Amino acid sequence: MIYQETQTLKFKNMFILTKSKPALFGTAMTLTVTIIAVFAPLLIPYDASEFSNDILVSPCSLHFFGTDQHGRDLFSRIVSGSRVTLSLAISIIVIAGIFGTFWGLIAAYVEGIAGDVLTRAIDFALSFPSIMTALIVLSIAGTAGITPLIFAISFALAPRFARVIRGTTLPILKEEFILAEKALGAGHLRIILMHLLPNLQSQIIVLVTIYLPFVIILEASLSFLGLGAPPDVPTWGRIISEGKAYMQVAPWLTIFPGLLIIITALSFNLLGERLRDLLDPKSATRLF
Repeated sequence: MIYQETQTLKFKNMFILTKSKPALFGTAMTLTVTIIAVFAPLLIPYDASEFSNDILVSPCSLHFFGTDQHGRDLFSRIVSGSRVTLSLAISIIVIAGIFGTFWGLIAAYVEGIAGDVLTRAIDFALSFPSIMTALIVLSIAGTAGITPLIFAISFALAPRFARVIRGTTLPILKEEFILAEKALGAGHLRIILMHLLPNLQSQIIVLVTIYLPFVIILEASLSFLGLGAPPDVPTWGRIISEGKAYMQVAPWLTIFPGLLIIITALSFNLLGERLRDLLDPKSATRLF
């Protein structure tokens, strides 16, 4: 009976996302952007790199978002760019999440000088703005290709993961089941992998949804400065960067990709905020 009631409560809580209008908007837009990115080749009416004589044509029935200075269809470039932008963001989140999670976890787990050094390293890394950290890394690693961009943003994002994970891990280390495992002689690797990481799952999920729009905006900022993806790769930031010189005569070149960035960032933020409430163990509406 208790098990059935628990399962019923979890099932009801799953619909909390649909009861909140901001959460519903965030969920719907997140799914929409994801579907567009997955099926981008099937949705675009023209090739994203196809040049034509229709230069700087305003939005019309043939070109929904108009064309750019080279006659390329802006709608096709934005839709194709959604796949590139989300792929970059997910790759960066995975790399920064794995590195930052273990950085923060070990900083909290290890005692003595080693733990203090790791903690101070987090504080030192966070003392620099993320875009400055990314620029420093790009100045060292170079700007040729997408790999340096992924590495630079991942390096800038990892300390943010580490700080939150460290703060979440410290209270868990004081729990009785952790102390019991240590008393029974459990190894450090077993405690970290079997007990600490499972208890950090909800926090990691929330961090991913919150920092994903941060990565998209940071990548767009670097692309706007000409330090992002190569010119032949249509990311949203690159499209805005190429259209900024034509804002007076063709404002749609910056308005449409800018709106997509804003909507995507807002959607993931709204979804992340609601997931934080659902996965918070202290919340009455938690899922687990």
